[in-house]
Amino acid sequence: MKRKLFGRELSICARLARFRGQLGAVIAATRRHSQRYWLRAAFVLLTSLTLQAAQAAIVTFSTTATQVCVGASGCGVAQQTLGGSVTLQFLPVASSTVNANPSTFASLGTLVVSCVGGGAACSSQSLAGLNVYINLAQTLPSAGFGSISGGVITGAISGTASSATITWSVPNTVSIGGIRYSIASNPSALSPPSTGGGQVTITTLITDATTSASPAMSYSPTAGSIITLTGGNFRVGTASIAVSGAGAFGSGQTTLSNCAVTGSGGSAFTTSLVPSNGLYNTSNTSGSIGLSCARPKVTAIVSLSCNETPGTTPGPIRTWTLVCPAMTTDGIDVDGDGSALPQTDGLLIVRYLLGFRGAALSSAAKPGAPRTDAIDLEAYLGALVP
Repeated sequence: MKRKLFGRELSICARLARFRGQLGAVIAATRRHSQRYWLRAAFVLLTSLTLQAAQAAIVTFSTTATQVCVGASGCGVAQQTLGGSVTLQFLPVASSTVNANPSTFASLGTLVVSCVGGGAACSSQSLAGLNVYINLAQTLPSAGFGSISGGVITGAISGTASSATITWSVPNTVSIGGIRYSIASNPSALSPPSTGGGQVTITTLITDATTSASPAMSYSPTAGSIITLTGGNFRVGTASIAVSGAGAFGSGQTTLSNCAVTGSGGSAFTTSLVPSNGLYNTSNTSGSIGLSCARPKVTAIVSLSCNETPGTTPGPIRTWTLVCPAMTTDGIDVDGDGSALPQTDGLLIVRYLLGFRGAALSSAAKPGAPRTDAIDLEAYLGALVP
């Protein structure tokens, strides 16, 4: 009996030993699996942090040396008083830090117009001849200095009204250690003291050009201009805005989109982009905005706005004023005698539409009129009645 019990105890002990061995193997495997899991997690986290650090382009700069001069730079001052009544002052950025990957907008400083003695009672003064010179000092990611060509100020300003603008001429870009600073070349209106304290912020697009750079856009006529659609014929007015993008690098791109016409009579206008996708990069640097309108009975004045997007960052909205001249009878003076007459000009148009050519067409022209030759009439009517 004792031997049987002893045998059973040995069997139980052996089973317990095997179970302990198996349990130890399971625990060891679990530890190894856990270690591998946390090692993988740590690797993913470190990789993510490394990529984020690599993608960031931290830029620190200041504009404390910027000048407001009469004429060329070198005056050494950031303030000018005109006529003893109006003061124009540039308030610089002492230090600004931004992430410029792929690009971002930042302030270079503020132009402030004020009346000497305060308030808004100062009389109108011409600002013609004043220029603003933006001088940049960069400390990160690398130290360096640069300047952007002078912003030219035109027009006049008083305490309550302003026709003054500042325009940055090309080249309106500077690069410091692979970081590019660009100011739009389109005119910016200056505010009188009665409006927002006379303050206007000078904005720059900052781009990390070591990886990619979006092109800076310019337009002719410049944004803010009035465009009269004088092309076309007596029924349709046409015009065009030339577009150019300069300074693209790598995969950098700027997109022009969502061009919309607003205002009374806006439905008579149509716009078209070339290229149709509005994309400007290293491959495409020029294009246009085509404009047309069905001439109304009364001259129509509307507003055109287009969105500009450098990379994926929403940029400025460019605007123009469009004028579509009213329909006149000038175009249907086919023979050019100074009068639009049904028995001559009207008959010429009808004959042309019916397919008459040569002498069968020209015989309807008024004798002695400036345009009676069949070839001239066909060319004129071909443009008039497409």
